[in-house]
Amino acid sequence: MRLVDEVGLLILVLAMGAQITLRSFLVRYRKFIWIFSVLVILSITLYYTYQQYATWASGPPGKFLLPPYQGIWYFFSYAGSRIFGPPLIALLAAIVLSNVAEKLNIRYGERFFEKEEAQFFALGILLTGYPGFLFYIVFILIFELLFSAYYRFFSSQKRAPLYFAWFPLAIFAILVKNWLFTPDFLALFNL
Repeated sequence: MRLVDEVGLLILVLAMGAQITLRSFLVRYRKFIWIFSVLVILSITLYYTYQQYATWASGPPGKFLLPPYQGIWYFFSYAGSRIFGPPLIALLAAIVLSNVAEKLNIRYGERFFEKEEAQFFALGILLTGYPGFLFYIVFILIFELLFSAYYRFFSSQKRAPLYFAWFPLAIFAILVKNWLFTPDFLALFNL
């Protein structure tokens, strides 16, 4: 399991624990948790980039992929697509999808989510990474479909809340990505 996934699991488990035991804390500090997560992912990505450069510079054949044999742009394009690309895609997807979810929720009178749930969704997308967030979204849709069917037929409530499902589904997506799918399958999602 990659370091990014391990840190993502840790943050999600802590957030889930705070959600269950200290809900007001999580609601109050959710933006701080988001910023902290982005900075941690960025730091790990920078570390991976440094490690890649140091590995290539350590000797042949890698040193022939760096200046003066190749332009520095070759390394930047490699690092951009292989190292920075997946977290950047996850970050952009988190921002876009959570904003869409939040605007739709406001447009329809907040009947889909509570105010902080869009940020829980964004945190799950960010920490599951790319392509993990694709599995996360599928798991959310399947879970909500089943949960809504249960609420529709067996409960008096009109809405099936996902409030306590965002973080466990993100944890599940990370675990599935790392233990169920082979690296060959995940390589299909490489940039």
